Amino acid sequence: MNNIIKVEQALHGYANGHQLLASSVELNTDEKRRMDELSDLSGICEEKQVVDYYTGYPLSGGKKYVIAKTWYAYEKQRPGCVWTQSLILDTEDVGRISCMSEFERMFRRPSGNDYGEYARSLLYQNTGDERLAQYDMEKLQYVIYTLFSSSKPRYVRASGGYLDEELLLMLKTMPGWLLGQFSFCTMAYDARRLGENEFSYQIIGKSGRYKADRDAENIHYCEELSRIKSYPVWISEYCKYMQRNCLHLLHDYMKQYGEGDLDFSWYSAMTRLYFAVQNTTDITLENYFDYADIVRKQMNRVFYEKTTELILDGILNIFAGKEYEIWDMLERKKIKLNAGYQKKLSEKTVKHTPEKLRPILKKYIEGKLSSDTKTAVERLIMDLKPEQLKKVSGMEENICVVLISQNSRLLLSEDIWKESKKFQQTILAASDRSVSDEILGMLISEILRYDKECIADTLFAVYGARMLPHIYEALKKQKPGKRMDVGNWENVLLTDQKRLLENMLLFQETPAIKKLFLSLDTSQDQIINAIDGKTWQKLYKKMQKDMDVNLAIQFFPVVLKTDYLNDEATKIVLPVYHALETDSLPFEQWNRIQPLLPEVAAYQSWDKCLRVRLALEKKNTCKLADLGIE
Repeated sequence: MNNIIKVEQALHGYANGHQLLASSVELNTDEKRRMDELSDLSGICEEKQVVDYYTGYPLSGGKKYVIAKTWYAYEKQRPGCVWTQSLILDTEDVGRISCMSEFERMFRRPSGNDYGEYARSLLYQNTGDERLAQYDMEKLQYVIYTLFSSSKPRYVRASGGYLDEELLLMLKTMPGWLLGQFSFCTMAYDARRLGENEFSYQIIGKSGRYKADRDAENIHYCEELSRIKSYPVWISEYCKYMQRNCLHLLHDYMKQYGEGDLDFSWYSAMTRLYFAVQNTTDITLENYFDYADIVRKQMNRVFYEKTTELILDGILNIFAGKEYEIWDMLERKKIKLNAGYQKKLSEKTVKHTPEKLRPILKKYIEGKLSSDTKTAVERLIMDLKPEQLKKVSGMEENICVVLISQNSRLLLSEDIWKESKKFQQTILAASDRSVSDEILGMLISEILRYDKECIADTLFAVYGARMLPHIYEALKKQKPGKRMDVGNWENVLLTDQKRLLENMLLFQETPAIKKLFLSLDTSQDQIINAIDGKTWQKLYKKMQKDMDVNLAIQFFPVVLKTDYLNDEATKIVLPVYHALETDSLPFEQWNRIQPLLPEVAAYQSWDKCLRVRLALEKKNTCKLADLGIE
């Protein structure tokens, strides 16, 4: 920060009338008129009672600020003459003054008739911090108390000594917007005015001609210093912040609320509210609003909603992690949020305190929420992600049913598929049967990954055959070593045997392939022709080590009806032939292959092996000698 502050100055005094004697800056007509008026004696008073005093007021529409010191000109023969040196700063620079007592040393009473030094700009250099120990803390607290007691013109009786130093100190603590509307006089012998308005703060002496009317409605007559026994806590806190040079924290807090009434009453109310919050370890949003109503002396929905927006924007950090309290304010109709902030409320509540949503959701499913809150909750439900379901619902069945009935994507929560079968069935029954293919595919993958409750049949009852392609798609994406429990899914897979055969090799383990293959009806041409010869050969090789009568019977129609397995025909037929030779082939299995074999004469109908040989001779796919037949 630049430690140099440029200060312009002007000197007023008597020269055939009170007028500007010297200036380091060009003043326009309005500025000159104002300074001419306010640099004159602050009222009629006996010469012996006049004291040096300070005056302050904004200039140039508040962009500039004047701090002036007035001395009585005893050397002048004309009564009532004064010298006034006015220091003119950018309003924002007043707050940059590091030590007001050092700044006051720039005031110099004229001596002689040479005013040239007042025609030069001054440079004030910040050299050190303010030493509050040099100030009378009782007076400082009194000035703070009276300064922010009202937005009406304040009158202070100087019964407890002069307050000049303490009041000047307060100038640099005010934010620029507040200082730009503040005017003061540390000794007013008559009512001082800025245009048509009385000064913001005037100290009046007991001997002054002007007597303020205590009962006037348009002014605030402050209690005398000697009569005040104690001050509110926020006064001492304000002093501590001054000592620590951290009033910027208070002003940053105020800035967060942006444009408001922006007067001394507003500043005072926000100051009280700020320190109340700082001194409370666990303030609730309701407490905050209630106290704001007290200090601001009004209920203000605009203030509530601005506070809520600051919380959701992550600016008002005292409520970080407590966004869930906004739901109660929403339900009680203290606030109303637009869609953007409603979305932020949902996101932050779910992120920071998802468990706090459970009572709200319970009221929702019981129909106990207002229409606005109900709408907000429904938006939240639609924005929930699968991984958030458990934290938000606690996996309470009724809540989950309602959430999933509205947001099908929540079906993808792995936590559902770690619950009981009854729970899962209830959830599926409540879900949208026309759920998108995208979600259905992801759901199948999720269930294959986590479910241990044999839920396949329920899935099929809900979603039907449209789930089958997604099962095989999920199998394609399964990691090596991750196996599907075929027993749980067999009934569903067999509802489309053609599709099952087409995807049979997706199953990684031979026992699973064998189990499903044995359940197929391979006598049907549409099943046999569902895959090509190369795929049949791969399927055979996958199970050839386990080739037995049962498998051979399944492959038998392929051998006799197609050329797909010509090279493998002998190994397939041999177990069946030997079973027929020993009369050990069960009737059910014989009944499956009999229609495939040629008929023989009635007297040979007992010879089942003959029918097999005739079929092979006709097919010419293997030699009888390979079967051990001469």
